[in-house]
Amino acid sequence: AWTDDGPCWRRMAYGPQADTWTPKAPFPTARGALATGVLDGKIYAVGGRDTRKSLNSVEVYGPANDSLGNFRRPANHPGPLGGRCVVGDRIYATGGRLTSYARNLAVTENYGPNLNRWTLAEPLPIARSGIGAATLLG
Repeated sequence: AWTDDGPCWRRMAYGPQADTWTPKAPFPTARGALATGVLDGKIYAVGGRDTRKSLNSVEVYGPANDSLGNFRRPANHPGPLGGRCVVGDRIYATGGRLTSYARNLAVTENYGPNLNRWTLAEPLPIARSGIGAATLLG
């Protein structure tokens, strides 16, 4: 997330029944424009941007015990403002940008946590950023 001071390392959890936000363990890396995916009850934070550069790092958060897991293998391509979704047991990352709208990405890759590996997949037909991704029936 971004604050008035730039990218943020804070993590908050929303409780809809109490309509309140609760602080949680902070990210080690301050970042904005990231995307997340949930696999096996863990939240994977992928990519984003700090104040100087695009990030390809992956951090894992376990909400059950409010803890950060080991860092995972970075994505092959940084992609802040890209789309992320979970299909089966893999996180898909597609599109995004390097530094500006003029440097949008068409790359698509997927991550398998069991092997801790990113694999290239069919790229977008047109490079895009600021996109969303979702899984339908799967």
